[in-house]
Amino acid sequence: MNSKELASVLGDSLRDTRLIVVANREPYIHVRKTQPAKGVWNWLRGRHEASGVEWTRPASGLVTALDPVMRACGGSWIAHGSGDADRETADDRGRRKVPPDRPSYTLRRVWLSPEEEQGYYYGLANNALWPLCHIAYARPVFDESDWQQ
Repeated sequence: MNSKELASVLGDSLRDTRLIVVANREPYIHVRKTQPAKGVWNWLRGRHEASGVEWTRPASGLVTALDPVMRACGGSWIAHGSGDADRETADDRGRRKVPPDRPSYTLRRVWLSPEEEQGYYYGLANNALWPLCHIAYARPVFDESDWQQ
């Protein structure tokens, strides 16, 4: 299914619905990159490095699954801002239109202190919530014919 078909199906199913995703992981992270400065002008001015902000998508099954839905439907994605340039790319309320190359929904970042991140994200979320959500209560049963060709 391509993006136009997805948008059509979701548009029909979710008409007049505002989609809101609340997750630990943000779908786009903004990071500061430093690179060697190029060009004669930088050489003459003594600049050896140039810095800028780049965006990236995190390696996340949740982002991979829900970003196309959010692109098709719009809405808001609320998540912890984890990139070192996230604050400077957001407005004063932590919002930014995403994806950066074709904005179609709003990313609303929540800022956590290092202590909150350590206690919640690396503590409760990763050590308690994640395992609870990924436990298989029944062992999968396979028929031997499933393994034969």
